[in-house]
Amino acid sequence: MGLNRVELIGYIGTELKLITLSNGGSLLKIRLVTYEYFSSINGSKKHIEWHTLTFFGRNARSLKRFGRRGLKIYIDGHLRTYSYIDKEGERRYSTEIVVVSYQILSFATPPKPIEEENPPFPLERDPIDEDAQSKVEKKEEVPF
Repeated sequence: MGLNRVELIGYIGTELKLITLSNGGSLLKIRLVTYEYFSSINGSKKHIEWHTLTFFGRNARSLKRFGRRGLKIYIDGHLRTYSYIDKEGERRYSTEIVVVSYQILSFATPPKPIEEENPPFPLERDPIDEDAQSKVEKKEEVPF
């Protein structure tokens, strides 16, 4: 038996779009940005990491109702990796965090805009858009 658990504190980096599934369930995918500060010889540095989160059911509906871009949240979840075939027939992989629970930590926006020089995709992109996801992933190599 293993352990597959993820805990993050970060800021919502996308607009929230609730999807109603064919079985009546709810799905919400967002991008969460986290910051990590560290010291080096050249001074203090900030590392920015983007995470793809998937919310289902009650969690999806409540975050859609109370959440917004820039909101600081805590999430508890687990990793899930999916594979798919892109337009060129190549197998691609996508790893997401399936959220089990979350808490809103602050309604204040982060001290600086949540962006970076070359974000993995435009911040306003629909995170459910499969075509845009495959275009982004073509540029990235799978680490295994």
